[in-house]
Amino acid sequence: MFLLKYRGYNCYMDQPNFKNIDALKDWIINIYEKDIIEMKKAQELSASFWETYSAFCNTSGGWILLGVIEGSPTNTIQGVGNVAKTQMNLWDMLSNPNKVNYRSVDNEDVQVVNIDGAEVMIVYVKEAPESMKPVYFNGKRENTFIRTGDGDRRATKQELEAFNKTLCLAMIVCR
Repeated sequence: MFLLKYRGYNCYMDQPNFKNIDALKDWIINIYEKDIIEMKKAQELSASFWETYSAFCNTSGGWILLGVIEGSPTNTIQGVGNVAKTQMNLWDMLSNPNKVNYRSVDNEDVQVVNIDGAEVMIVYVKEAPESMKPVYFNGKRENTFIRTGDGDRRATKQELEAFNKTLCLAMIVCR
């Protein structure tokens, strides 16, 4: 079990068991996309990765599984083609303020596991502090996303204004 901040509450959920490959494989194959889980078959970090990153930062955090194809009744583990390059790109982009305005992923939040010869990259994205929201990418506030259900959607003008009001309140309270 691990602690996940969810809408201001502490929630506990089953964490992927990285020490037991069979249990992890079972978790990956049987998990479904929801507000804190996103699967990407991507062989590299696509624009949709950054949409999900932004959405998780701006809502409750969550897991991005790269190299997994969502399916029914079970998911398919495809793996990431060049995991070393993908990891290097992830760190480069997370460290680049022109790519993302806030980094919510640390070394311990990225795991690469080999499952039946396929390398899967699992990235845990933490929710950003209120004072850092909105989190967006490519230097454009309009690239702010939020998570609703099992998908990412662009924040509306009203939602962006709400982020600004929250930031202003946080700055007043913290003085």
